[in-house]
Amino acid sequence: PSSANATKKVYAPYVEKGELELESRTGYEIDDDNDVDGAWKQKLAIGYGVTDVWFTEVYGEWEKEGESGADTEFTAIEWENKFQLTNPGEYWADFGALEEYVHNTNSGPDKIEVKGLAAKDVGKFSHTVNAIVEREIGEDSSDETEFGTAFNSRYRYSPQFEPGIEMYNDFGDFEGDFDDHKHMIGPVAQGMITDSIGYDAGVLFGVSDAAPDATLKLILEYEMYF
Repeated sequence: PSSANATKKVYAPYVEKGELELESRTGYEIDDDNDVDGAWKQKLAIGYGVTDVWFTEVYGEWEKEGESGADTEFTAIEWENKFQLTNPGEYWADFGALEEYVHNTNSGPDKIEVKGLAAKDVGKFSHTVNAIVEREIGEDSSDETEFGTAFNSRYRYSPQFEPGIEMYNDFGDFEGDFDDHKHMIGPVAQGMITDSIGYDAGVLFGVSDAAPDATLKLILEYEMYF
C-alpha cells in the first residue's frame, strides 16, 4: 500500500469500553504534478472497545492514483489495535500504543506499523503526539525500518468546534535530505456534529518537495455504546 497522506490521523491514547465506532476517512491530494494531482483515498472501518484498555478496528481501503485514466482500486485491509496504557491524569501525560497490520490486496508487500501515543491538556489546549515505526513484510518487502511523527494541537472552544493545527513528518530510514521525505502542516478542526457523529477536517500543506502541495482530509465517526 502506498504511504499516501490523504487519510492522515493523529491518534489519542484513550479507549472506551463498549464503544462501537463506524468511521469514514477521505482524502484528496492537490499538486502541480499531474501524476499526483487528484489522487484520493477512502477508508471505511468498524471498531469496538472490547475492554477499558483495548480497542480493535478493521479497515477497508480504496485508492485512486492521480495520473489520467487511473482506476479506483481496493488496495488494502487493515487491522488496528489500540491500547490505553495509563489512566487520564495519572502521570504528567497520558500514554497509549497502537499496532496495525496492513494486508496489501494488490501485488506487493504487507506492512506492520507501531505507534506510541501521548496526550496532554494544558488549560483549554490539548496536545497529542504519535511516534511511528513501520516495516514492510512478505514478498518484495524492503529491509528498511521507517520512522515518522504526527502532532495535533487544538483549542477546546466548544464540543462542536475545536480548531487547531496538525503536522506530519515522514523520515523514512533517515537517508536523504529534508525534501526527499513527506512533511506536511496545516489547520484542522474537529468536534461533534450531533451527540453521536464527530468530524475531523483540515487542509495539510506540503513543506517538502516529496509531499503534495495540499491535502484535503475529512474523517467522520459515528459512535454508539453497548
